[in-house]
This record gives sequence, structure tokens and C-alpha cells, in this order.
Amino acid sequence: IELLGSDEHGRAQMLLYETGGLGFDASTTISTDTIVLAYKILIQDNHDKNLFQFTDMAEVFSGNLQIKAKKITVGAHKGSTPKDLINQPIQVGKIEDIIADTNVRINRSGQQVTCQNALIYPLKGRAELSGNPHILFGASSVSGHRMDLLKNESYVYGSAEDNKNVLVELPAMQNLGNIEINPPTENNDTREIELEKTIVKCMQLHILDQLDHTLFICKDMVNVTGTNLIVDCERLEVTASGKGITDSKSESMDDMKIAKIQADENVKIQQVDRIAAANSALFLPNEGRIELEGFASVTDPAGTATGHRIIINQGNSRALVESGEGQRAKVILPELDK
Repeated sequence: IELLGSDEHGRAQMLLYETGGLGFDASTTISTDTIVLAYKILIQDNHDKNLFQFTDMAEVFSGNLQIKAKKITVGAHKGSTPKDLINQPIQVGKIEDIIADTNVRINRSGQQVTCQNALIYPLKGRAELSGNPHILFGASSVSGHRMDLLKNESYVYGSAEDNKNVLVELPAMQNLGNIEINPPTENNDTREIELEKTIVKCMQLHILDQLDHTLFICKDMVNVTGTNLIVDCERLEVTASGKGITDSKSESMDDMKIAKIQADENVKIQQVDRIAAANSALFLPNEGRIELEGFASVTDPAGTATGHRIIINQGNSRALVESGEGQRAKVILPELDK
């Protein structure tokens, strides 16, 4: 069965009812009605399910979900025999999968998703995105080579072959101050450092949406740039307050703020002419505090400090260098002028 629209009368329209929700959350029925618009609609009987192919400006509306693409194919369990196509809507069973191809745009409660290909399994609460997928939620965004969106968690992958990193843009965090061994008692530089977005690059990203915060776990060739800070490591965890990427019911995504950053494995921190290194580093932006642990070192124009643990508090007169686990605290200062 084929339905055609026209420039004069607009796109053909189909109403699928009693289909269940089309969201990514398998436990929630968002809507029982689904409206589809396209200039061409093809209905096929494919053994155990009905196939609905929508081409040319295809658009799907279901509850808080809207999908646009050049072509959308909906596969549904057989619920009943199609009725009068002119006077009656088509009744089908629950939707099994949705395949969207070419210039895909998905709007879900304010979350904007773009990609080239999307495969959605409503009953499983799963969506697979490929072709440069990008998700914008509030003031933050995530992009990569491909994505798997599940209930309360997501996986994002880069591609070394295509030289494509996972890119995470998070809100700016406050300036943690300068990483210095012995800061000057008087600072004549009164210029305020402009806050910058926190940008994370990596090859693998796991996002976990918890009750009151979102956890971003980044792995493999991790690089972070932010306000007055550059960090390189192999593993990074960013804890941000507020709901995130997989929570379609969140109403305060713009309020997401970074609460904590934990960097592990070969940590290197750069800040103008200062370099710090350690096995791990904890950044607490709300407290203005940095904790380096495990063969920690800080090198600045005033010298070099090494120890098991180095704590830097914004506003304190000097860094705290601690010994431990066979490491002695040591500070090496420049030679005195003769």
C-alpha cells in the first residue's frame, strides 16, 4: 500500500495508535499515539511485523519525542489487519524498532540530537546513533563517532582510524588559582581570568545519570582544557550536579555545574610556566582546591616540590607537601644569586 502527498495538499499523514511510547526509557509509556508525516508512505506486510516506510521530509511525533529524517522506517508487531485507509487510522501493535537515515534530527524534551543514522528500540529502551552523532542538553553537549543510549546511561566512542575523538563540552568551572609552591604575598596582577567552558577529549566515554548528579567517565588519551588549566591523563571522572543526557524529564539541564574532577594514571597538569604531575589528581572547584597524590610534583619559577601528596588551596600562602608511602617531602629552590 502506498500513500502519496503533494505540494498542493502537503505531506501524507498517518496515525498509529496503541503503539506504546517511542522514548529511550523502556519503563515509561510516553504516548500511545504516533503521528507520521511524509510525502511518500509505503506499508508492507513483512511476515511477523508491519513495516512503514516514510520518505521525503519524514517526521514522527510521539509524546515528547520528535524525529526528522530523509527516510524513516517503523517496524511494528502485528496488532490487527489495516482498516479503511481513508476514513480510519491504521492500528498496529507496539513498535519494535525505528530506523532513521540521512540528516537525522531528534528532539526529546529539549534535548537536541543530530546524526546520520539512528536505530531505536523503544521496547528495550535503547538507541544506537552513528554518523557523527551530537547531543545538546542545556549548556552542555557530547559528540563522537557512535553512541549507544540506554536507560540512565550512555556509551560514546571515538575512532582512531577516522581520527575522531569523543568531545564533551561542560559548563565553565571557576578559576582554581595558580599552581605554585610559594605564591607571592602580594599579587599585583588584578586582572580577572575569563571563565572558559570545560572541554574534555577522549576515545571512550561512559555517562551515568544518578538521582541528583551525572557522572562522566572518560578513558584513553584524555585531555581537559578549562579555566586556567590543561590536564592530560588516561582516566577521568567528572561529577556534575543536575540531570544529564539520558534523563528526558529533567527541567534544569542549564543548571548543571561541575562539582568534582578525578584524574588518574599519568596525570600531567599545565598552567602557563608551571607543570604538575602525579598518579592521581582531585580537583574541587567549589572549594578552590587541588590534591595531587602518588609521586606528586610541582615545578614553577620558584623551584620544584615533590612528595607523596601535594595540596594546593586557592588563597593559601603556600602549597602543602606531605610525605608518605616511602616518599619524602622535598622542595628544591633556585640557586641564590651570587
